Amino acid sequence: MFYSVTMSVASRPRRPIFLILAGSAALSACSGSLADYPSLAPRPIEKSANAPEPAPPPLPTAADPALAARIAPIVAAAQKGHADFIAERSAAESAIVRARGASSESEAWVAAQQALSSLDTARGVVQSAAADMDTLRRDQAGAAPPDLAALQAAADQIAAFQTEEDAAVAALAARLPE
Repeated sequence: MFYSVTMSVASRPRRPIFLILAGSAALSACSGSLADYPSLAPRPIEKSANAPEPAPPPLPTAADPALAARIAPIVAAAQKGHADFIAERSAAESAIVRARGASSESEAWVAAQQALSSLDTARGVVQSAAADMDTLRRDQAGAAPPDLAALQAAADQIAAFQTEEDAAVAALAARLPE
């Protein structure tokens, strides 16, 4: 047997809703403005107490002759590779100038493309030296105080070679007609 609830909305008791609304109005009247409460942000003393102390600067170390002996051939290889790259670059520039205005099926365009590929391959020597320098720096990281200045100077020089070579190849490739 089912009993149907046929109470209309108007005949439902409104007492619980009225009590809920009256209670929330009463509670909201008890609260003050937000300006009366202190900020939850860290106070200056808390900021300074939680701040990590700055790391002391690395102590200068005497030049390690063994490390210098390992750095020298890497830098020498990078310098020689960069000099070879510069020689290749002038040949590639000449080939690209000759290919200007030529179609991609022409002999001049193919020669320029080959010269650009050869130039791109010539970058490999400096890239290999950079990889060797990274390996050396990683190996020296665990050693007793490494000669950071010598490592950084060599790495910076090799990185400068890489940047120059990358820019040169990109510029020449942009000048080669498609």
